[in-house]
Formats: sequence, C-alpha cells, structure tokens
Amino acid sequence: MQVLIYSDVHDNVLNLQRVFSKAKNLGVKKALALGDFGSPNAIRAIIENGLPTKAVFGNTDGEKVMSFKLASESNGILSITPKTSDIIEMSNKKVYIDHFPDIAPTLAVSGEFDAVFYGHTHEIEYEKLENGCILANPGEVGGYITGKSTFLVWNTKLDEIKEYELNI
Repeated sequence: MQVLIYSDVHDNVLNLQRVFSKAKNLGVKKALALGDFGSPNAIRAIIENGLPTKAVFGNTDGEKVMSFKLASESNGILSITPKTSDIIEMSNKKVYIDHFPDIAPTLAVSGEFDAVFYGHTHEIEYEKLENGCILANPGEVGGYITGKSTFLVWNTKLDEIKEYELNI
C-alpha cells in the first residue's frame, strides 16, 4: 500500500491540494498527517480530498475544537488524536507518529516500531536503520521556512520511502 506522509501545512491549502493531486497520481491509498495544519481550513481540505488520514496535532494548530468537530463529521476520512503523538497499526506494521522530533530517534532504534515519522523541523529527512526501522520527516507542505513543499510516500509492502518536492 502507498501511504502519503506530510507535515507543516501552516494553512497553505493550495500546496496541500497540490500534494493530494500528486499523491493520487502516485496511487496513494491512505495518509499520515503530522500536525501544524494551521486552521480548520486545512482540515476541511483534508476531508474534501477524501483520502483516509490518521493525524496528530502540532504546536501551531488553532481552533482544535472545530478541527475535532470536522473530523468527527468526516465519516471516517480523518481521524485525529488530541495529542501531538500516536501509535498506530498500518499494513501490519507498528508505527509511531509525532509532530516533534525529540524522542523519534530513540524510538526508532528501540526495535519496537517498524516506522517512526515526525515533523516540526520543516526539513525532509529519511533513514532506514540497521534494525529495519524507517525514521523519516516529510519536511513541510507549506513551503514557508525552506521555500520547498515536500512530502513522502511510503510503500508499506516494499518498506521503502520516496521523497517528493512540488515546484512552487
């Protein structure tokens, strides 16, 4: 299965829609969103896109009550935790998702997870550790800090990550 992984939208809904369009062309079936959507406008765009998404909040997400309300009314399209991190199961893999990078490297080397994804730094990074765990940051969709709009696609069957950058 192809899984879109993205973070740090910061209300750049246009870039987010462009990421979704590219992801659909790549055959993506699900998504992981690592926080800093910005406002409910980005949440609405996620739901309208229709790609089943598991998400965590970041440090700049406003109007969380409205975001939860929208997610609860999305017929399962968006599932968002009230925290900045979560543990999920996806394609028979144990996955840790976090907005912050602080404990991601430690969890990746622990052997407890098949993949650890984090955001916040706006810098795209990817590493497959000796224990087989994927440790990755999709960078930023918004493009405000680095001038790049980036995301990852994880092929869960092959256990491979591909990096993508939009022309902005």
